Amino acid sequence: MASEDASVKVELTTESSCSPAEGGEGGSPRSRAEEAHVFISNRQLSTTKDVIISVREKHGSFRSAVPCMPMPMALICCLFNIFTPGLGTLLSSFSVFCCGFTRITPRSAFLWNLLAALLQVLSCIFIVGWIWSISWGMTFCTLATEYKYEKQVRGKQHQSARWTPT
Repeated sequence: MASEDASVKVELTTESSCSPAEGGEGGSPRSRAEEAHVFISNRQLSTTKDVIISVREKHGSFRSAVPCMPMPMALICCLFNIFTPGLGTLLSSFSVFCCGFTRITPRSAFLWNLLAALLQVLSCIFIVGWIWSISWGMTFCTLATEYKYEKQVRGKQHQSARWTPT
């Protein structure tokens, strides 16, 4: 009797949280559906396994409001958050209007960041706000690095698409 095993097809795709909206203005937020798919099909056991998962990160309201800023500004906000909890988050809340962008609208991101800054200041007495503030500052730098890398990769892909051998 031949046994049939379920083979799982999984496709893994991730999108950076600091990509500006496509087809829109450079600093406008991106809105997209957050979803994950797993496809399972029945087949006889073979030596190769097909794996496809489509994964998109889903962040909460606070994390979605963290702006992706240029690296110098991200570093300044990170340092402010380390030495004065909430100050860097307060400064970053204003960046959504000029040089930063988020997954949500600038107004909502501004309000969420103001709330985060206030909570970081109020809870720094219990050390929780200070730790939160430091992790928030590290997130600023991480997003700035991801965006810089993504721009470099896209630039190289764009250049190689235009290049034709002679």
